[in-house]
Amino acid sequence: MSSPFLGSRKSRRKALKLFFTYVALATLVIVLLFPVLWILSISLKTRLQVISTPPLLIWTPTLDNYREVLSKGAFIPGLWNSLLVAGGSVLLSLGIGVPAAYSMARLRYAGKETIYYILLLMRMLPPIAVLIPMYMLFDALGIRNTRASVALAYTKIGR
Repeated sequence: MSSPFLGSRKSRRKALKLFFTYVALATLVIVLLFPVLWILSISLKTRLQVISTPPLLIWTPTLDNYREVLSKGAFIPGLWNSLLVAGGSVLLSLGIGVPAAYSMARLRYAGKETIYYILLLMRMLPPIAVLIPMYMLFDALGIRNTRASVALAYTKIGR
């Protein structure tokens, strides 16, 4: 017999199932975020605090590591290069991929099925199979060892 204060058996079962779902999701989030939080905590410690045994759970955070990386190293030029290459690769991929996908989805033309098979074959090739031809092409074009060649390679090989 159900009480008006406790709700029906079906609603209690549903609430219990929802509760355990949220507990499982919260546990999963904690497990997945733990390494990120651990790395963040290490970045806010001094070298001595990082190697201390047992690991320090309470410490005074410091931003010295960030100051050192940003002032001394080649971090900023490396970040700039990465942003240029990634941005160029994304723009090139979108510039080629969006019109190609639209034409393949909406238009009818001869050889459409053949193009599908060629694209599938290209996806099945291991990236190393196109390394030498790509190197020779970049060398012939005079763009070897440039950001443009890396962006082009990422556009072709990007998975």
